[in-house]
Amino acid sequence: MNNLDFRTAARTESGCEKKAACTVTGNTTIKEFRVSSTCSGRNPKLGGALTQAHIVNNYWLDTSYFCITVEDGAQARVESNYFEDASKPHWLQSGAIAIDSGNVYAGTSSSNTKDTGGNVFSVPYAYTKESAATARSSIINCAGPQQIQ
Repeated sequence: MNNLDFRTAARTESGCEKKAACTVTGNTTIKEFRVSSTCSGRNPKLGGALTQAHIVNNYWLDTSYFCITVEDGAQARVESNYFEDASKPHWLQSGAIAIDSGNVYAGTSSSNTKDTGGNVFSVPYAYTKESAATARSSIINCAGPQQIQ
């Protein structure tokens, strides 16, 4: 997944909050992804013992629930991401989550829950990553619908 911009809001039906979620299974790279405007879900939610996700150079803004959820034996490698006013940047239910250097936790994200733990895969390909601050700026300017030029 690349250059995505998700903006949703929590809705209430019969008193129940609906959660917005992107559930990922299998091997994937999530790069240059933006989730903002009070998303209330797990964005992404990783599930299944065969799931390995490399989550690099993404931007979460003003999320009211968990940004990254890892469960059911999944693995996540999280590096050089920008979490701004994120309620709970990463949540480990079961599985493993490695938080590598370069992540930025701004605003309320700096004092909120950030789970880590377990053994995580090594990224099996060569890649270049930006600093979290540079990725944030690039995503603000480039993610989501763009005018065709």
